[in-house]
Formats: sequence, structure tokens, C-alpha cells
Amino acid sequence: MAICDMPDDFYLSSNGLNENQPGNWGNFNLCRAEEIDYGKCNPAAVEAGQFHKISLLRGHNRYHFTGKSIDISDTLLLFSNPQMPYTFQPLSNNTSGFCCFFRVPFLSEKMKQNINQLPMFLQHGKSSFRLSDTQDAYISRIYTKMLGEVHSDYIYKFDLLRNYVMELIHYALKISPLPVKHPG
Repeated sequence: MAICDMPDDFYLSSNGLNENQPGNWGNFNLCRAEEIDYGKCNPAAVEAGQFHKISLLRGHNRYHFTGKSIDISDTLLLFSNPQMPYTFQPLSNNTSGFCCFFRVPFLSEKMKQNINQLPMFLQHGKSSFRLSDTQDAYISRIYTKMLGEVHSDYIYKFDLLRNYVMELIHYALKISPLPVKHPG
């Protein structure tokens, strides 16, 4: 799981969202990294969950992937899917950032078919991106818009939230372009 090894009900209950609400509640949620109760985290366990996750994390943290752990003090944009989970463990009190998590039904029909073919969601694809201050500010603005939209009364808010998720994905693709294939 992207944040820490917590049950999927955490992802549904943060921000007061739950599956019994109409629309796409239960298929999408987000939170600030500072809101997570790390006392409930088990950084040693890395399990697959039900959610794809996109996290912007700042601070000194230890990331646990299947079979390995690394310490990083940079700002990272991380992607995870249920087949390639990771956890993180804050190593300082200054961890900050944002996390969004979604189930495949949240996505548009086209993206439902293609989500696991995107480079950041492939098992051996690039799933983490170190960000400059400028890139961090750009991604933070997207998350701030998402947080503002979650509890709005806007009837099309899930469409807008889907667009923000897609903007996060496209931004990562742009900062790590695929190799160009030359005709041969």
C-alpha cells in the first residue's frame, strides 16, 4: 500500500468519505500525509490492496518495496497498484504531502482498460519520481484543487477529480519520457 500497511477501510474513511455515499464514493479518496496515524502502520508488511495510489511525499522516509528498503530524503511522486504495493515509514517529524487512492471503477472506460499498461503502473516500470521544488509546487497545486473539490456540492466533481488524477499521471509521463523508437 502506498502510505503504510493499513486496511482498505482507512482509505475509504479518511476525509469522511465512505462507500454508502452516492456517486463514486468508495472508489476514490485522498488525504494529506500529515493526517495519517503512523502508529497504525506496519512498515514491515507489504501487501496488495484494492487501490491504485498516487502519493506526493516530502521528508526523510524509508520506502519498503517487495524484498528491499531504501531511505530517501527527497520529494517523491510515487505510483502504486494492487499488484506492486509499497509502504513508507517516516524517519523524521517533517513528513508532508498528499495521497490519493482509487479503484479501477473510478476511472473512465478508456482508462479502465489501460491503467495497468502505463509505465508507472507496470511491475518493472518507473513508479517513483524525484521532484524539484518547481515540480513539487505544480503537483501540490493539483492536490490542493482535489482537496477543495472533495467536499464540494459540484455535481460533476468526480469528473473533475478524474481529470486531476489524469493530470498527475500525464505530468509524471512528461517528466520521464519514454525512449524514442527510431525507424530501422
